[in-house]
Amino acid sequence: MEKVLKVDVVKNLKLGIAFINKDNLYDCIIINYYKFLQGHKIELGNLLSWFCNVYLPSEFDVSDIRANELDGNKTIGKIRFLLPEIESVVHQYLMYVKYGEVNRDLFEMETGSFKFNDIPSKVNDKYAYASSDDIKNELYCLFSDQSGLSYISRFKEQYDTLFKLILTEKVNISEFLPYQLNRINWLMDRRTIIKDEQGWLSFNKNRVNLLADYYSNDVICIHYLNNQLKSELDKMVLNGDFKIESTLFSKPECNYINYYLNKTTYSNSLDLRNKYVHGKNTSTLEEQNRDYIKILKIMLLVIVKINEEFILSSDIHENYLVLD
Repeated sequence: MEKVLKVDVVKNLKLGIAFINKDNLYDCIIINYYKFLQGHKIELGNLLSWFCNVYLPSEFDVSDIRANELDGNKTIGKIRFLLPEIESVVHQYLMYVKYGEVNRDLFEMETGSFKFNDIPSKVNDKYAYASSDDIKNELYCLFSDQSGLSYISRFKEQYDTLFKLILTEKVNISEFLPYQLNRINWLMDRRTIIKDEQGWLSFNKNRVNLLADYYSNDVICIHYLNNQLKSELDKMVLNGDFKIESTLFSKPECNYINYYLNKTTYSNSLDLRNKYVHGKNTSTLEEQNRDYIKILKIMLLVIVKINEEFILSSDIHENYLVLD
């Protein structure tokens, strides 16, 4: 299974095919939506100002966070206007979480920058991340096609991971080779694999659901878990396998934002924020239009994440779907 993003020791981001294809797909979706709204004389870039100035006050009685509408019709002007507005909204949210309000005088006087990774959350126990070598080894055994645990003579190379093998077939422990048994027994000691009296293997459903979620996303969003999964995660946290953090953006989301906007994390990032703010951007309209679409995606991510914060910290969050 290919990981979406891969990072080597020099912080050079290697983009997998899955990431490129998904990113291009989302670009196409935003482009079509942008054109649809244009046909109705609506500018998608003004969604940020509507969200801050209209939606938050009406839905959550929050009027501290403000944003301006775009000024001008040229793409380059929209980009140079929207980038600092996005940063301004995130900075205002940082102050709102820290102080319970946005002091306009203090906000306008502040000159320091911030990192997207450091924006706090008003929601407790928001994200879980792997924190032990054992859990990382467990993820490797279950989900890597390099673990060597998916091959048994009955199915040969039909399955490329142990997870797919046991999930799909009825497998007996006697079918594994001696060199595989050490890790199979270790996974049983970890309560990940269960063996019945006849030697048939199955998964600890709650534990493996959590591990599969983490392997796919590099984060577990705790507030979308049902009570059984939360209870299982609590055990894993208590054992030191996972750690809990509360920030506005998850680590994968921060990596995504930083890849687009700056060189904080990756030396080969698009660095759109610095290019446009310092006038080092492309001069071709076609490329500017592509960059604007990417910046709109970051704007939408910021809106979704702040909206999620207010929902999860309010009474209506109980209506949200949870992971079964």
